[in-house]
Amino acid sequence: MGFLFLGTEAPPCDDAADTNDDGIVDLSDPVGTLNFLFLGGSPPADSFPNCGDDPTTDDLDCVSFPSCAVRAVEGFTFLGFNAQGYPEYTHDQTGIVFVLLAGGEFEMGSPEDEPNRHPDNREGPVHTVTLSSFLIGKYEVTQAEYAQVIQGHATLNPNPSDFTGDDLPVEQVPWIQLEDADGFLARTGLSLRTEAQWEYACRGGTSTAFSWGDECNADGCDPCTPAVDHMWWCGNSGNTTHPVGEKLPNPFGLHDMRGNVWEFCEDWYQVDYYQELVDGGQPAIDPLCENPGSGRRVVRGGNFDNTTRACRSARRNSRHPAVRSAFVGFRLSWPSP
Repeated sequence: MGFLFLGTEAPPCDDAADTNDDGIVDLSDPVGTLNFLFLGGSPPADSFPNCGDDPTTDDLDCVSFPSCAVRAVEGFTFLGFNAQGYPEYTHDQTGIVFVLLAGGEFEMGSPEDEPNRHPDNREGPVHTVTLSSFLIGKYEVTQAEYAQVIQGHATLNPNPSDFTGDDLPVEQVPWIQLEDADGFLARTGLSLRTEAQWEYACRGGTSTAFSWGDECNADGCDPCTPAVDHMWWCGNSGNTTHPVGEKLPNPFGLHDMRGNVWEFCEDWYQVDYYQELVDGGQPAIDPLCENPGSGRRVVRGGNFDNTTRACRSARRNSRHPAVRSAFVGFRLSWPSP
């Protein structure tokens, strides 16, 4: 549960804001007028008995705010809300735009009867995952953004991509270079998404093969609507990458979550990782596969040369962390407060 405060700073996280020492900052405390956006669904009825259905209401008679529930994200500037209603921030150092996702529970993986499901069961079993809130890049990292950060590096090439263009996704960057002690992630303080964060973000609250539904789930390159409106794949790419953000966003306001380039995740790749989570009997809370047994890292989302079935929300793939590829790029993440 969290709150994003609009038009005023969030209550300070100290005892001075909680004047009656009840553990919460509320209307009895002198914190001024608090306009807010509730993150993570509808406000619980038992906690907000008189607020009605509008979580952005200015009628705060019933509202108590957990102390320190929200604070400014250091190094980021709040931009406003995207067309889908999710808060956006810009990373002050790089200018990269992020979307704040509230996290919560979702069903990860594909059911056994989903067409074109991978036969080795790497996409199952479907299991419940709980995620903390996080910031995720609105777009894949572009060549201009990568060059800006890596410029002047002693050994890393700031312009490594096969397909060149400032707004094209950067590729030909192996995972180990991203994680280099003086690489892109170290220089920015940002991180790759976990595989669970990636699928949650890609699905955008849906459970179908794609965030738009089940249409276009095929092993071929024939143009298909609505896939042509949402992604670049072998049916429309012309065998090349394309500038980020040209296709329609998903329900979270994220672009190119499928197609264009595969996206590196933080996790090591393990075929039976989902089954291990289920067999272990422990809740999957912010899961991250740290078993390097396969020697490969997870990539997700499909690329410009794939058929549509490779771009399904549950499709898993992998790449060796030292291998360069024109088919693989990356998208960034940051834990929210």
